[in-house]
Amino acid sequence: MSLEDYPKDENSTFCGHSINDELKPLLLVFCTSGSVCSFFCALAILVMIFCRFFTVLTHRLILYMLLGILFFSFIVAVQFLDLWFKFWEGNHSTKCVIQSYLAEYSLWVMLLSTLMVTLHLTVMVLFPSFYLSIGKLEPFYILFPWAFPILIAWIPFIHHDYGISGSWCWIRLYNNDCSLNKEGMIEMYALWYGELFVTLILNNVALVIISITLCKRAYQKTMSLDYRKALKQTLPLLIYPITYQFFSWFAIANRLYQALNNGHY
Repeated sequence: MSLEDYPKDENSTFCGHSINDELKPLLLVFCTSGSVCSFFCALAILVMIFCRFFTVLTHRLILYMLLGILFFSFIVAVQFLDLWFKFWEGNHSTKCVIQSYLAEYSLWVMLLSTLMVTLHLTVMVLFPSFYLSIGKLEPFYILFPWAFPILIAWIPFIHHDYGISGSWCWIRLYNNDCSLNKEGMIEMYALWYGELFVTLILNNVALVIISITLCKRAYQKTMSLDYRKALKQTLPLLIYPITYQFFSWFAIANRLYQALNNGHY
């Protein structure tokens, strides 16, 4: 589906949304947040490498997660160019499709990179006898977040559903006649928000189990000294999945509101 097919008028609107007063400001905020996040992620990665904070698996997990966040943030920041490409006016449709694919792929990379932290914590706490050999999972921690999203991100290509998703490029929100793209909305929830919601719930369950298990073992004093040292080094990782969840719920709430209001913000 070509962007040129969308109806346009002299008032600079796209499917009922003002380009200058609504779409561009939202895109500007979106890309600015991505740029700031990219800068701080890149800075953190450089500091970790310079200070050699990669000799311990815990630190490397943080590094892998930062790489996933940096990748997504960079893809978001690149959409600054959309302000000049004028996608809403029907220009550079191929570039928008490429950005859409990379956005979907990078979303999954960031999610799975964060979930690897929760998985590591879960294994450490629930299977204390395994903590000495937990490094064997590191190849999985690295490869899975970057390989699995390939199986997901290509699906919207089947029905040509990559394109303008309101203010930026992702899964198309509207059809040619500016009616709500119901197929695209289904894909948004089937390929991202549905999985994100389920994943966050499972992540919460894992965090609760981790907390209860740690409290129980601390009360019973069944932890060895070496295991306590390993936990002390690993438990600060909890802040990362918790922070990711905090911001993700806002995105889910926004899309639910949008779905209930026929695509309006």
